Amino acid sequence: MKHTSLFKCLVPTLLFVLCSCANETSEFRITDRFAAAVNQYEDVGAGMTEGLVPVKKSGKWGFIDSRGKLIVPCKYDSLLSYSEGLAAIDSCGKWGFIDREGNSVIPCQYYRVESFSDSLAKVTFRKEGAKRGETKLLYGFIDRQGKLLARSVSDSDNDYYNGLLLVRDYYTRKYGYIDNKGELVIPYQFDIAFPFKAKYAIVLVRDYEYWKGLKYALIDRKGNLITHEWLTSLPLLGMTGDSTFTASLDDYGYKKWIIIKGMDLRIPIGQELDGFFTGDDRYVISRYNDKYGVIDCTSGRAILPCKYDRIYLSPDGDIATSYINNSIRLIDLKTSASLSFYDYSKIGCFIEGLAFAVRDDKYGFINEKGEEIIPCKYKAVGNFYDGFALVIDDNGKFGFINKSGSAVIPCIYDNNFSIDDLLVFAVLGEFGNAPIRFYNGFIGGLCRVTKDGRPGFVDKEGNSTFDFQ
Repeated sequence: MKHTSLFKCLVPTLLFVLCSCANETSEFRITDRFAAAVNQYEDVGAGMTEGLVPVKKSGKWGFIDSRGKLIVPCKYDSLLSYSEGLAAIDSCGKWGFIDREGNSVIPCQYYRVESFSDSLAKVTFRKEGAKRGETKLLYGFIDRQGKLLARSVSDSDNDYYNGLLLVRDYYTRKYGYIDNKGELVIPYQFDIAFPFKAKYAIVLVRDYEYWKGLKYALIDRKGNLITHEWLTSLPLLGMTGDSTFTASLDDYGYKKWIIIKGMDLRIPIGQELDGFFTGDDRYVISRYNDKYGVIDCTSGRAILPCKYDRIYLSPDGDIATSYINNSIRLIDLKTSASLSFYDYSKIGCFIEGLAFAVRDDKYGFINEKGEEIIPCKYKAVGNFYDGFALVIDDNGKFGFINKSGSAVIPCIYDNNFSIDDLLVFAVLGEFGNAPIRFYNGFIGGLCRVTKDGRPGFVDKEGNSTFDFQ
């Protein structure tokens, strides 16, 4: 379940696009009929989801279909795109849900909502009669009929992974897990708990005989508690992949570490470390004295020593982008072959075989051989996805290029995105090394653009609603 954050359509932002397009794979070609309809409205949403597009008229929002027919009248203050056949709508400051015909399914009663996914929607509502100093907002999950399935005291405690949702009980303050039917699969019993990753979740269980009071344990998806002696004695435990754990062996300083594969294989790391940054089941970035290296999760061997200022791992392969002194190195983690660059100020990690590179504050792309495939001439770029990358030229206009650098959609459209936000998602590692792999601006085959101050759409063939005036 991927939660779609609450963003109003009247300001379609980069993050709204990111959250909305993860599962959109359908293509759409703009027709004169669709363009004529779009051109009647004062604003449009970020794209098309489930065959419907948000549109705004006289300050209110509704939906049109792919033929331009008005399906849901423009009468809402704000709304979210359709997900699983329902759309969140804001009426007079309260949020609810409508179906594809615009019928009210869940009344407008919530302070905030998120879109449905896996038959659940996260909602926020105000606590009636809250005393001074008490929390005034409560959080929960509803089903498609609006039934409240679980309540939580914190917005940030909830996290859903692989069919199970971590929730914190409003009354006991204990953590448990529910499924997408709202059934409490694992009872509220843990003081501290973390989301599931594949088979297991990390929890802390209370032990009054233990000097720290809490011990690490694992639970499986049926709620069985795994409390091996070697596990409960660990002072620090974390997960770096779906089946890979990192653990400290010493209570003070956390210098001695092991990698755990499965439940039995414990791989010692033969060097002192301050901890780990991020990684997966193959590699993990290690840290020591504010320098970074890479550990092989299978052998525990240090592939790269902790001497680099920054390291970014590629989600698509074995190339690491590392920064040391005044140079940038591309290092093959399997062969140890490396290439050094002194003329680029930044190089990103590789996605779809290409990484952005920056020279003289201009962005382009290089391949894994270090060859500059697309010249450094853009003010900003996004990552490649499905062969497309968003680019912004010196005039602040944006368009799209393919992997050969050809302009699929020329840079003639007004920039809908903050340059800084766009670079966050291109630079990746400076904000957690978490690649946003699915963003290219298109939702359901449409990308929202503006031209001469007017909103509209462009499709992947370069057709725009401005072509049909």
